[in-house]
Amino acid sequence: KLYRLFAEKKWDEARELQFKLLELITLMHTASNFPDGFRAALSTRGFSLGKSRQPISHDEEANLQRIRERAKPMIAKLSSC
Repeated sequence: KLYRLFAEKKWDEARELQFKLLELITLMHTASNFPDGFRAALSTRGFSLGKSRQPISHDEEANLQRIRERAKPMIAKLSSC
């Protein structure tokens, strides 16, 4: 959709969508180990990308849960765009 908006020269709509995506991407980067934040966010949509190769502490798991909780409504809103 972002590409389509850009190609149609709907600059304001494309910019708005880009900033919404950036908010989600920034959230996913808050995990201690890449790509765990991306795994956590995508798991809210039913994707199973496996477990981290790195051991995860209780604090890191709590952070991943926070990412899931915050990402779920963000992804749902973006899916309806």
